[in-house]
Amino acid sequence: MGRIKYKIMFKGKNKYKNTRLAKTNLFTPCQKYIVVMIYFVSEGMQKMDKRKFSEREKKQFREYAEKNSPKSNLFKDCVCAFVIGGLICIVGQAISDAGKAMDISKENVKILTPCALIFLSCLFTGLGLYSKLAKYAGAGTIVPITGFANAVASPAIDSKAEGYVLGVGAKMFTIAGPVILYGTAASVVWGIIYYILEKL
Repeated sequence: MGRIKYKIMFKGKNKYKNTRLAKTNLFTPCQKYIVVMIYFVSEGMQKMDKRKFSEREKKQFREYAEKNSPKSNLFKDCVCAFVIGGLICIVGQAISDAGKAMDISKENVKILTPCALIFLSCLFTGLGLYSKLAKYAGAGTIVPITGFANAVASPAIDSKAEGYVLGVGAKMFTIAGPVILYGTAASVVWGIIYYILEKL
């Protein structure tokens, strides 16, 4: 495979860069230019990440963040979370009561109710309605099981363009993964404690 050296323009000056990305014929000249530019940008970002900020700079950033962060009405947020979260729970109770009215067994109703809520949450997430509701409800949409379903469905939808393996498969549990991990770990610890207490 031949090797090609590319001339790259930086601030009006011609510079040559012999990177491994620039020495391959797998890309067209335009694609190579883009790849090499991405390489330099990533190198610059890595250098910025390693930079140590002084206490003065940290203080200035905190002051800037506090000044420009949106102020929220705590009482209003609590009321909205309580009301909308309660309405979601009422929908779940209505599904449960409807299942009982159709002579569905108690065990199946316990399965039907969360499955229906998860389906509705994923449906509203796909339609872009759940995020609009969350703007007003806050924790009211996060605490119920619908919030967990949204945390799984939303990254999957956003990452679909990256492919079903590296996109959907890899990023589906970006938000929900820690909840599953530590929730499972906590349940194991609590199960051991409960077992010990039962034996005493």
